[in-house]
Amino acid sequence: MTKRLLLVLTLCFLFAIVALSLIKRHSASDQPKEITISSGDKQVTEWLRNERILAVESWHVGKDGGKLLWCVFQSFEHDPRYQGSGVKLSIYNSSAELIYTDYFVSLQRVYTSTALRDASSQLIIETNDGGSNTYYLQMLDYRDGKVVKLLNKSQGYFNIAAEVRPQVRSGINAAQVPFQIILTEGVGIASPVEKYTRV
Repeated sequence: MTKRLLLVLTLCFLFAIVALSLIKRHSASDQPKEITISSGDKQVTEWLRNERILAVESWHVGKDGGKLLWCVFQSFEHDPRYQGSGVKLSIYNSSAELIYTDYFVSLQRVYTSTALRDASSQLIIETNDGGSNTYYLQMLDYRDGKVVKLLNKSQGYFNIAAEVRPQVRSGINAAQVPFQIILTEGVGIASPVEKYTRV
């Protein structure tokens, strides 16, 4: 069994455990219950810790959202394709094939959004590339079986806040136009120095 297939199977097992526990929690009475962790749960937890998995995001892609990708964020001390320690993003398709990788210093936030308003979702990632105020917003899309970057670093730079949100202004239908990206730069929220916001 390949390492990629083992990873996908383990992630599916982990999500199944979480789903079952939520179902049990909602169907149980209001009486407090003792939480027990099975040996299988311990093995999965230990494996995630040993592999240094920081986050796993499921990403439904395609015009109908029918395809499922697994996005795995894994910390590392050394990697031959990256200088220094950091975080590696690996995206796998449903056949456990690696279709995309990227590297950065640290992960700040990750979520999906239907920002392009075409019934497909995009993966939004906020990363740090070194330094206390060097953040980048990345937007990834899935097209023709490949993951593509929609923003380059010069477009996605911010150091205070980043938002991907619907356009709400007169003269447009917010349900039909792509979301806007709002990036704010400056010298910290508490500083009196002027802040700059780009859309």
